[in-house]
Amino acid sequence: MMRIIEQRPQDAIAVAALLQDVFNGSHTRKTVHRLRSGRLPADGLALAAWENDALIGSVTLWDIAVGEPHR
Repeated sequence: MMRIIEQRPQDAIAVAALLQDVFNGSHTRKTVHRLRSGRLPADGLALAAWENDALIGSVTLWDIAVGEPHR
């Protein structure tokens, strides 16, 4: 059965491996990857989908600011 949970620090390695497998490393060459570097995801918007003991998907969203800073 699939379960979706907020990403935990211990999920980082599995998420990185999944992204590497899916995008063959090309995701690290995108400008957006550099813009997110060193930033924390938006509260509650970093999710991991697990089935049994395997990570099968993830989504991570970051806050952005356009004009005046707002969350």
